[in-house]
Amino acid sequence: MNKKNIQSLIFWTIISTILLLIVGTSYVFSRPKNTSSNLQTITSFEECVAAGNPVMESYPEQCAADGQTFTRDITNNIKVTDEIVIDNPQPNSVAVHTISINGQARGYWFFEGSFPVTLEDPNTKETLLESYVTAQSAWITENFVTFEGFVKLTNNLPKQVNLIFKKSNPSGITELDQSIVIPIHIQTNPE
Repeated sequence: MNKKNIQSLIFWTIISTILLLIVGTSYVFSRPKNTSSNLQTITSFEECVAAGNPVMESYPEQCAADGQTFTRDITNNIKVTDEIVIDNPQPNSVAVHTISINGQARGYWFFEGSFPVTLEDPNTKETLLESYVTAQSAWITENFVTFEGFVKLTNNLPKQVNLIFKKSNPSGITELDQSIVIPIHIQTNPE
């Protein structure tokens, strides 16, 4: 090859490289970005899962998207591995001043006749209120024991909270922790 052909080859190689860089850069900067303005707004657990967001290992299941947590809506009584049945409140029920709680749990959910319930902000996971439910009969058994309790609501609660039933665990061994999460809507200004 002579000098003129080599110069021509180098010239066209440089031009081709520059064109590829321009085309590649314009593609990267021109493709749609994942911004909230062009993403579908997620309003439910099912939409959250369908959008490919991760599902948390909880009961009921929860899915996180765009800084919000969506909980799977489960109907009727809530039953976990034949250990606890929650009659009231139902998922996504509306609470005004107090959340009345009742159901049945195996005796080993209780310690000294009660187990804790808490209200939690579903987005920040901050504990907002703490209470407990009490056994309505002898609780030292493996059979179901009826429980009752309530959570008195305070001002300045978010519009949605999670009511969490926590199995008593006086040992403090985290592997023995068990809980159930029920989403509750708070009505701050009752009509």
